[in-house]
Amino acid sequence: MDVDLSDQLLIGAALLAPAFCDDLSTWRMTITRDGVVNQELSVAHHTEIYASVIVHLRSVIPHDLLAKIEAEARSMCFHQFDDDYHATCTDLQHTSITLNLDARSKRVTAYGPHALAHEGNSDMIGYCRLWDMLLDLAPYQGTDSHPAPEDQVLSRIRAIYGPW
Repeated sequence: MDVDLSDQLLIGAALLAPAFCDDLSTWRMTITRDGVVNQELSVAHHTEIYASVIVHLRSVIPHDLLAKIEAEARSMCFHQFDDDYHATCTDLQHTSITLNLDARSKRVTAYGPHALAHEGNSDMIGYCRLWDMLLDLAPYQGTDSHPAPEDQVLSRIRAIYGPW
């Protein structure tokens, strides 16, 4: 469920695999140069017996927030990061961020980015800062550290597919 960006898209982010928890949902999100956020979820939550359901959500963010993200990515030299980072422990999040910035595209995937940041990896410290900024803009966050609006998402799923 990774993200490939066209020229019209500025940012792509994806939760490729969640950490060990009761919400096994994955998602990918794109943000256009106009600030339109599109998120596709594969919802697999313990309250719904982990059945995977695809949900599409959309929102719009102000231009100043988009400019702040771009400035943050430039200040950390995101385009100079390695393409892949991998922590040595298991049951951690696997994430991806892709940026179309300054006429260049760069994708970074990270398994256990927060663990690597905690170990002092300076690239992953910046990556996690950028990830958290993007996560705050997502219509559905779905992590233990950023509680999701589950009632909204799960009620939408029930409206489409009925009760389990």
